[in-house]
This record gives sequence, structure tokens and C-alpha cells, in this order.
Amino acid sequence: MKQIPDEFTLKTGRYYDFEQVLYCYLTEQDAEDAVYFIVDPSRGMSYEIRVPLNLHSSDKEIKERVLKSFMNDDYVGSPVNFQQKLTKFGWRNHKEKL
Repeated sequence: MKQIPDEFTLKTGRYYDFEQVLYCYLTEQDAEDAVYFIVDPSRGMSYEIRVPLNLHSSDKEIKERVLKSFMNDDYVGSPVNFQQKLTKFGWRNHKEKL
């Protein structure tokens, strides 16, 4: 299976109380898709985004697909087990309410 980025951040160019930065964590991967758990501290939300993979997907292309999906509202808000995922990735006691 292709090695893809398992953790990265993306800036959206949007500002709320502060600049919107998405913290992205790989939670599932198979031959065709990758699923990322996304934490958005600027809005106190979490999401899940599924992006297609192919043999030639570069890290940059995968990150662009995640950002494009997010900007097009193509995500699942407050995904299943999001509290456990917040704990797993160190966001459980973050100062922002997530």
C-alpha cells in the first residue's frame, strides 16, 4: 500500500477569531481511499474527509484533495467516535471547546 501523509496542517485562508488552520490525521486507508479526521480549533469543530487515492498520488495532491473537499463542504461533521479521536490525537483538553 502506498505510503501517504499521516498527519499535516492546512491553512484555508479564512479567519474567524483567528486564522483557520485544519489539523489532519489519517484514520483509515485502503487501496482506493484515505480517510482523514480533521480538527478545526477556529470553529471548535471536527470533521471526517474521504479522498480518493491512486498509485501516483503525491503528498501535495492528497493535501490539495483534502483542502478542496473541506472548502466544498464535502465532509462528515462530528463523525462517529469523534470524542475518542479528539483524545487519541491530543485535542481532548484543548482550550477551545471541540
